[in-house]
Amino acid sequence: MAITTAISDLVDFIYQAIASVFNGIYGIIHAILSTITGLFSGILHVVGNTISSLGSVVSSITGFIAGNIVILGVGAVLAFFFFRSTATGQRAVQQTKAKQ
Repeated sequence: MAITTAISDLVDFIYQAIASVFNGIYGIIHAILSTITGLFSGILHVVGNTISSLGSVVSSITGFIAGNIVILGVGAVLAFFFFRSTATGQRAVQQTKAKQ
């Protein structure tokens, strides 16, 4: 084996070793940053979905209460007109006692 080939292989080995170390460091940093951004993104999605679900629940409850108010109002108006139309309109007459 020639000395130039050995030196070339040594330089190539040193280059690959340094590149491997930097690739490992890059991989670790990339994994950490990916994990952090994924976690942050997941938290934002959870918060957004929770707020959206709460809005949906509030909207449903509001619609339910508004519907009940309308139904009770219509029932009260119908009951008022029913009792008003069935009332005789005459007052009870007091009977006078005959004087003896």
